[in-house]
Amino acid sequence: YVTDAGAYGFMPVYGDDPFTDFDEGADPGDKIRFFVNGLEAIPSGNNTWTQDRDIFETCLEVSDLIVHSCVLVEGWNLVSWRVDSPTDEIAQVMASIYDCVEVVLGFEQGGLAFVPTLPEFSTLNSVDHLSGYWIKVKTGCQATLEVTGSLVPITTPIDVTAGWNLVSYLPIDALPVTDALASLGSNLLVSQGFDGGTMTYLPGQDPFNTLSEMKSCFGYWVKVDVDDALVYPDGLGTSPAKPANKRTQNSFAAADKDTDVIKTTSWVNIYSASLTLNNKVVSSGALVTAHRENGMKIGQFSLSKDGHFGFMSVYADDPTTKGIEGATSGEEFYLQINSIETDQRFTWTNNGDVIEIGYLTAKVEPGNEIIPDSYSLKQNYPNPFNPSTTINLDLQKSGQATITIFNLLGEIVAVPFDGIAESGSNKVIWDGRDSYGNSVASGIYFYRLVADKYTESKKMTLMK
Repeated sequence: YVTDAGAYGFMPVYGDDPFTDFDEGADPGDKIRFFVNGLEAIPSGNNTWTQDRDIFETCLEVSDLIVHSCVLVEGWNLVSWRVDSPTDEIAQVMASIYDCVEVVLGFEQGGLAFVPTLPEFSTLNSVDHLSGYWIKVKTGCQATLEVTGSLVPITTPIDVTAGWNLVSYLPIDALPVTDALASLGSNLLVSQGFDGGTMTYLPGQDPFNTLSEMKSCFGYWVKVDVDDALVYPDGLGTSPAKPANKRTQNSFAAADKDTDVIKTTSWVNIYSASLTLNNKVVSSGALVTAHRENGMKIGQFSLSKDGHFGFMSVYADDPTTKGIEGATSGEEFYLQINSIETDQRFTWTNNGDVIEIGYLTAKVEPGNEIIPDSYSLKQNYPNPFNPSTTINLDLQKSGQATITIFNLLGEIVAVPFDGIAESGSNKVIWDGRDSYGNSVASGIYFYRLVADKYTESKKMTLMK
């Protein structure tokens, strides 16, 4: 205990007792860690245990603010930090890497997303030191995340709710996963990490587990069967009691509040700046739901203003269970607007992908199709796309029609349709290949409809 300001000691730092089979203290060469009121201090001077009765002066510094740095790689990173920043506003916390960020995903009882180029659709506006986050770094970027804040005590409780949780890792040193998650006991069902690939820990399944330890700068998925609190061990043999309250740290919540969509660890994000159904803007308050072909609901979103939709999380299947909870990669899904099924089909691609939605048409029974009173070319979907996209066109009467794809130089890349189109709605699929069957490069392309005396062009983006 400090009795004179700025001074302490002599403090005995005990060594191991060589006459027992237990480990009671340090061995020669061990590094000693120091804490001041539970916060880890930075030592200057000797911090190595040498031999019995040696005396060293070791000054300690506990700063109000420190910088926690995490080196990120191109592509996906599952990240957390162990400092409490003065602000939780996402753009400020991510300021050190903001220009390299393609998308950030969070999870608070449901998927959340932030895309720097589409902030108006973001459902992830705040980030904190108790949660983990997916950060996708742009190709070619060298990114080091630097978060400034006060050091968080290792034993700070992290509330978890039944199901999946994306949590931070607060200890400084790496710990075996069994030790790190010991406070969850038998409530722990599965944990996953990511370091260039997914690593999984299932209690009692050694030696098949691929997640063996947890490390600083990484975030982790934790699935529990009841509400609980994760408390990391402090390495000093003590842990505080678990709090009675649940989820008091995070003030933000998921955009989808429904109870019949199963929230898994993977989802795509769909949105629209001008959502229409049968050429009419979808009104504020409308309920949009996503479904597999068998009718299973895998996403939900309520419009907050006319035509403005998303980000809506559309969830994938959970590979750690025997049941089917969502879509599989490459599977098609469709949307309903206020329980009205629409014609368009979208492909579940990869976790974190962003898909733009535009023109939708209500599904009608054969024989009840509505013949349009004019010609029109619709926005392709999905957009951006990879590897294929669908182009819808409406014709007032059947006749010759051509869809041509151009690059930015105005050169013809492909002609996916050139023939007789029926009156009413027609669908053309472009597979992202040129006229010679070669896959084209990522970038912006234009597509043009010529039918009768009608001509219209639109822009689309191929993103690989």
